[in-house]
Amino acid sequence: FVRIQRSLAGLQNDLLSEYIVHVGSGLFACPPGVGPQGYWGEGLFA
Repeated sequence: FVRIQRSLAGLQNDLLSEYIVHVGSGLFACPPGVGPQGYWGEGLFA
């Protein structure tokens, strides 16, 4: 697997190269639910 990935990462002009390029990333936060007497950001600021 590693050998194949390294050969794909080389300076080759094949048709598969355009699909293996990293174009972005994301970071997501999922706070806990809200209690009866709480507020949405309470878990983040406590």
